[in-house]
Amino acid sequence: MENGQFIDEMAQGSLGTIAVETGPDSRNLFEKVFVDSKDPEGEIAKIVPNEEIKVFGKIPRRVIQVPTYTGGTTTPDFVYATKNDLFLLVEAKSSSLRDTEKIAVKAQKELFDEFEDVRCSKVTKKEEVLELLKRLMNHNVSDSLDDRGGVKKLL
Repeated sequence: MENGQFIDEMAQGSLGTIAVETGPDSRNLFEKVFVDSKDPEGEIAKIVPNEEIKVFGKIPRRVIQVPTYTGGTTTPDFVYATKNDLFLLVEAKSSSLRDTEKIAVKAQKELFDEFEDVRCSKVTKKEEVLELLKRLMNHNVSDSLDDRGGVKKLL
């Protein structure tokens, strides 16, 4: 969006620097997918969710600006929206986080926990996203993965 209006094109660098081969899917936010890392982002970008997901894709940088207490902002990496208007936001990170990444993950969690229809989770691998999507489809969204990959309550 620019000035409150949807746009048809955006700079590839707003998404990432690594192209990911994905099949055509009209539900994907973008025809061409770019990410910042091959693993886990590249693998997550290849997920083709079931038909209960009405839209999904990589979120461009700075589109959702979640403030951090350090003065910067953070944006989740991926979004999945169901036909029932439940939303899963995914922050893809390696298993070892720098302090700034821990701050970003915490800021996202604190903000999105305020919304009943939004779930936000940090993941370190594609399989975790698949499990979260499975729970979302079963409307069992009270669980999420914690920073160590274990299960914890969201609600």
